[in-house]
Amino acid sequence: GFCTVNIEAIMAEYLRHTYGLQKIAIVDTDVHHCDGTQDIFYHDPDTLFISFHQDGRTLYPGTGFMEEMGSPNAFGSTINIPLPPGTGDEGLHYVLDNLILPMLADFEPEVI
Repeated sequence: GFCTVNIEAIMAEYLRHTYGLQKIAIVDTDVHHCDGTQDIFYHDPDTLFISFHQDGRTLYPGTGFMEEMGSPNAFGSTINIPLPPGTGDEGLHYVLDNLILPMLADFEPEVI
C-alpha cells in the first residue's frame, strides 16, 4: 500500500497487549483498498477487517475483492466491499447501514 507504518495494526496489537482486548474490528474507509492491513490480519479470527473502497479493477492497488475473505482458520474475518467509481453519500450510507453496522453487531468487537 501507500503506508510505511500501519498505525491500525500497531494500535490493535497495543490494545491487545496493554489492555487484554481480544475482539477488535477495523473499518477502513479509504478510496484505495487497505491491502497492508488485510494482509496483517488475514489469518486472525479475532480481528474483523472491513474495507469499503473503489473497485480494485479501476484503481490501485488492484485488490480488495469480495472473494478475499480471510484464511481458512479466519474465514469471514476479512470483508471487502468494492464500490463503483463515483459512489456518493447515498451509496456509502446504504453500505454502512445495511452491511457494515450489522456485521459489527454480529461480531461484537470490544473496540472498533
